[in-house]
Amino acid sequence: MMIEPQFNQSTLASFIKLFEKEMKESESVREAHNFSRLAVELAGFLEEKVYLRDLMHCLINSALRVSSGVYKARNSSGPVWWEEVREELTFCRKILGELETKLSGVKLIDDLKRQCNLLEKTVGEKVKRR
Repeated sequence: MMIEPQFNQSTLASFIKLFEKEMKESESVREAHNFSRLAVELAGFLEEKVYLRDLMHCLINSALRVSSGVYKARNSSGPVWWEEVREELTFCRKILGELETKLSGVKLIDDLKRQCNLLEKTVGEKVKRR
């Protein structure tokens, strides 16, 4: 029997509130927060498309890992967290590519890809500096 992953909205709401505070202080946290927010918006937009639920769950989980990784990286001294964020962004890009092949003309996917590019640039700069 396959167990459907459960999406805990109260946890997500508290997570977003934390990053709203943090994003005032850091551009990278702000970009990560916007990326997570867009992923959640896309999930809401595609809610009725049952065949995309697994992809959307993966995207949201990955986007949240990006956000928490950026927060951890910002508050640590080593490049390890930035490398993990970079890997997670690569996974997000793969998921966005799959979504784009299944759906055409969805502006939120384009917005997510743009935000992913911004984050990749920021993360790349952080990795080089460390």
